[in-house]
Amino acid sequence: MTPFQAYQIIADILSFKSDSEVLKTRLAHSDFDWDALVVHASQHVVLPTLYLRLKQKSLLSVLPADLRDYLEELTDINRNRNISLLRDVHTISKLFQNHDIEHVFLKGTGLLAAGYYIDLGERMIGDIDILVSEHQLEAANNVLISENYKPRKQTFGVKYFEHRHLPRLVLANSLAAVELHKSLFFKGQKALLNKECVLNSKQLINQVYVPANNHLLHHCILNWQINDRGNYYSRVSFRSIYDSLLILNKAQGVLPDELEADRFVINFLCLSTVYFKDVQHLIKDKKTFFKLSYYNFKQRHPSFSYSIDYLFRSFLFIKFLFSRLKLFLINKDYRKDVFNNYNRIFERLKGKS
Repeated sequence: MTPFQAYQIIADILSFKSDSEVLKTRLAHSDFDWDALVVHASQHVVLPTLYLRLKQKSLLSVLPADLRDYLEELTDINRNRNISLLRDVHTISKLFQNHDIEHVFLKGTGLLAAGYYIDLGERMIGDIDILVSEHQLEAANNVLISENYKPRKQTFGVKYFEHRHLPRLVLANSLAAVELHKSLFFKGQKALLNKECVLNSKQLINQVYVPANNHLLHHCILNWQINDRGNYYSRVSFRSIYDSLLILNKAQGVLPDELEADRFVINFLCLSTVYFKDVQHLIKDKKTFFKLSYYNFKQRHPSFSYSIDYLFRSFLFIKFLFSRLKLFLINKDYRKDVFNNYNRIFERLKGKS
């Protein structure tokens, strides 16, 4: 099974518009490569989602028994983890509301708290991401520290480079770290989605503040396209696409007007149409033809895809090195810290190359 074929099967399982009978026939074929499907679904962090969508489509019977048992156990573990995360979310939400701290829960945590998922086990979540009003960021951090959250140890780079969030905070026996965000994106991309607008138009659902539906969708897409460099590498994320489908379903499949002019959004939806019928009606701009052709060419020619991605990674690495070299030359304190942390820096550079 090629990656393209595996991607299409994953999309058909996640989609709300695919033909379940056709899907069942393909999955039930005697030589269907389940191992390949699991590998690709795991890379996209959607294994529990895959299992639950098959369950919702009444297609669990086509799974090999051992794989069905494995996915069921994995999903149960993820569901229990998310239930624990939700308790943390409600505790933090109550604390921040009691201290009048302007905030919203972002990404998977926000969608989970607002009830977007059919089953609590659908979404695999890393950290608890919270956008906080910048002038209250220190107060929010102190509130959590007063509740026994501990900041993770940071490298000296935090003194010299701007970060989207404060050092991660961890509570003993908690299953996820908390990230208090002062911005939504990397430096230079802040204008794409105004954080003050996100905070001012927030909605209270299940006693938890989350962004308005249009901002949830916008941030979901831009987080993949910009922060995870999906647009840079012309890649798709099935987790991000599935989240977007759930948000779009709340909006009856209508794309908010302000998103129609965002090239990152249009490019995201354009590549999503390769696999999902759910969003095909949203693409009307013929300017996406090149983006779509380029993505399809990469899928058909894996060696080219690997080579071009390697060049892009190398360019980012060189850019990273030059930015550090510039600071090294002009900042005496930075030079001193570099010399004191030579071994750790060398190991990090090897990991980036």
